[in-house]
Amino acid sequence: MAGPLIVSVSGIHAQTLPRAAELAAWTDSRGVPLSLLVTPRLCDGRRLFDDRVTVAWLRMRRDGSDAIVLHGYHADAGTRRGEFGALSRREAELRLAAADGLLDQLGLPTRLFAAPRWALSREALQALARNGFRLSIEQRGVRDLCGGRLEDMHLLDLRARVRPAAVQRVARQVRSGRAVRLAVSAERLCRPEVRALLRDAIVTALDNGAHPEVYRCVSDRRAAA
Repeated sequence: MAGPLIVSVSGIHAQTLPRAAELAAWTDSRGVPLSLLVTPRLCDGRRLFDDRVTVAWLRMRRDGSDAIVLHGYHADAGTRRGEFGALSRREAELRLAAADGLLDQLGLPTRLFAAPRWALSREALQALARNGFRLSIEQRGVRDLCGGRLEDMHLLDLRARVRPAAVQRVARQVRSGRAVRLAVSAERLCRPEVRALLRDAIVTALDNGAHPEVYRCVSDRRAAA
């Protein structure tokens, strides 16, 4: 049995929204929902709260089949190690509470979390569970925060430099029954080679029998099955 395919997009704001929307239209035509990684505080002092067009688009996508995932609190914070890569539990709890409150105000509540740069300290992981988050999306896979189990899932991160040969690895992963995750930032979708590589990876996964999914809690996945 072929494995699932999860496609995520980060870095969505007013300047990158056209590219994200273009990708969403293409994935919709192939029955592939998106997991949208959202950061409330943007770069250079900008706030998602002030970006009404992007917020409306995110709500529209959420009301369809896409998933909203919290992707940190402040895009400018901890750019080298990742915002949550070296935080104490107290610091992590403060940032999570602030981000959680902002997403609630925007009408985009979520119990899913993906750390910037996939970097998450042990204390930050504890803070996620204490603050009611149910899923931690990490580089190695996804962690059920209720039971603590990490489910291994291959990640092809197109936010970094990736060789085209990686698409063949996607095919092997799907045929072996393992999950495949494709991650891209909306900023990099301006590059034709990145768009082409992402589309090739998605088509390859689908041609090999992958079933599209979004990030969601383990209990929700079992109920859907």
